[in-house]
Amino acid sequence: MTRRLELLDSNRLLVVVPPPDDETLATGGSVQRALLAGAAHRLVLANEGDNNP
Repeated sequence: MTRRLELLDSNRLLVVVPPPDDETLATGGSVQRALLAGAAHRLVLANEGDNNP
């Protein structure tokens, strides 16, 4: 059974993803819950930029 992630305004969320769009596809729900809860959040996109004009 999967438990729902409960976030409070005192929580912090850090999402680190290699290519663009992975933060949306893989963690979009968690990021949205953090925003709604008022939790501090940061997204770090680590990409060389190859083949992404």
